[in-house]
Amino acid sequence: MNPGWAVKGSDDHRSGRLDVRVPGLAATSHPSTAGGSRVILHGYLDLATAPALAGWLYALLNTGSPYIEVDLAQLSFLGLAGVHVFHEVDRRCRVEGGRLVLLGPDRTAQRLLALTARDGVLTEL
Repeated sequence: MNPGWAVKGSDDHRSGRLDVRVPGLAATSHPSTAGGSRVILHGYLDLATAPALAGWLYALLNTGSPYIEVDLAQLSFLGLAGVHVFHEVDRRCRVEGGRLVLLGPDRTAQRLLALTARDGVLTEL
C-alpha cells in the first residue's frame, strides 16, 4: 500500500464500500445505479492529494466495473492535477469498455473542465 494514502474498508468493497482519506481529501465509493461505482469526494483535489486519489481510483477499477461516477458536489477545490487524474482514469476506463462520469461540479470546476477539455473525453452531468 502507498504510505501516502489509507484505504478503509477495502475488504468491504463487495458489500459496497471503499474509502480513502488523506490530509485534505476524503473519498467514499458505493455501488452506482449504472452498475459501476459512485465515488463521493470531500475536500481539496490538488497537487498534494491527486496522486493518492489516482492510486485509489486505479485500485477501484481493478476490483470492479470500468464505469465510475465521481460526485464533485462536496469538493471544495478542483485543481489541474485533479483534472489530469480524471482524464487518465477516464482513458483507462474507456480502454476497458467503460467511462468516468463527473457529477455536480460547481461553476468554477465547470469552467476549469471546459478550459481543459480534451475532445470531449470527460463526460460531465
